[in-house]
Amino acid sequence: MLAFAFAKLILFSSGWLVAWLPVAVPIAKRTQWKPFQPFTPEQKLPLVCSLYLFAPLAVWVSSRIEGVSLASFGVSWQPEVLVSFAIGLAIALAGMVISYGIQVVIGAIALKRPENWIAIAFPRLGIALWIGAIEELVFRGYVFAELGGTVVAAILASIIFALGHLVWDGRNALEQLPGLTLMGLVLCLACVADGGGLGLAWGLHAGWVWAIAFLDTGDALHYTDNIPQWVTGAPGKPLAGLAGILVLLLTAAAIAPRVL
Repeated sequence: MLAFAFAKLILFSSGWLVAWLPVAVPIAKRTQWKPFQPFTPEQKLPLVCSLYLFAPLAVWVSSRIEGVSLASFGVSWQPEVLVSFAIGLAIALAGMVISYGIQVVIGAIALKRPENWIAIAFPRLGIALWIGAIEELVFRGYVFAELGGTVVAAILASIIFALGHLVWDGRNALEQLPGLTLMGLVLCLACVADGGGLGLAWGLHAGWVWAIAFLDTGDALHYTDNIPQWVTGAPGKPLAGLAGILVLLLTAAAIAPRVL
């Protein structure tokens, strides 16, 4: 069964990439990116965003081919999705506030208020919502469901999710692979807690991405080196440190009662 599921995942990925290529090639030429070269931020963002534009189409085509509804992949248009999303967003932001707050108190990081924090925060919120929605649709919606929705499926889907970051981030993602795998497991748990829906996982994912993008790329903090990086993580790599792992574990503890 797993072999058949992986075959479908390969076909899904291939079709997605083929649909994207006519858009990707002009973008790559315009940004002067060449295959097997590291991505700069200016190259990565348009390529990722354009790739993600085709993800809903790929999932929809797969649902038509298999003769199932989008609900089989966690997609729902009911108002309850927004409630779950809001809960997930609140839990994610609360966890980040607690984590970074403790790190400020112990002197691990220093925060500063950006001059134009509104101009920084809201565009990053839009990006976080988009990234969270698409990655949840693909990894927790499609991949997790196709692999069977079991504990083994959650582990496999989370490993695939973590390894996927190597495509865009290369070696920079290596030290975060264990944390990214754990993140995937927590998001799978959120889907189960949400009755198979993606709202809770979407909120969690978007909240984490938003907080990290605002604090790290918004130049709102710097690491003081008073505490080892294996505790705090590195700039842009919170899951490379114990603090980020603890946020994930606390999140799992918060949503686990909805599963039991």
